[in-house]
Amino acid sequence: MGFQEFLGNERIVTALRGALRSKRVPHALLFTGARGVGKFTLARMFAQAANCERLPDDFCGECATCQRISQLADPQSLLEQGLAERGESADAATVERMPLILQSHPDVWALVPDPVRLKSPVARPMLRVGQLRAVQRAAYFQPWAGAASSSSMARRPCVGMSPTSS
Repeated sequence: MGFQEFLGNERIVTALRGALRSKRVPHALLFTGARGVGKFTLARMFAQAANCERLPDDFCGECATCQRISQLADPQSLLEQGLAERGESADAATVERMPLILQSHPDVWALVPDPVRLKSPVARPMLRVGQLRAVQRAAYFQPWAGAASSSSMARRPCVGMSPTSS
């Protein structure tokens, strides 16, 4: 298991592993690119590596933390759970105040463009500024669950992921 499963973008993977190895990880990362290039997959793998209990610059895929984060590989059940909690309202004010956040581990959140908009053939899936602000407010009160509370890495990075755009 680990980053060797990710094909392509070796330079990016090397940079991410170097950041983990040196414990100099940026506070936020943005994975961008064309549809289908592996943005969500690489972001999930990085989240696993940043929180792995066994390896410092990769992920084992076997520890409890890696297993929990790997649930994001198939986000459909988490998506359904999030919609049930928030409600499937297409009301713009509700969507703006309550973004859909998928969470299988307390330190890793996947922010999803609103699925109600995804069903419309003319609406483009997007994350709105209000949604990002709501996530930022929620993150202020989120306790750390992983090794960040006791290791020399003061804070874990915020990895924003969008499973529907990759």
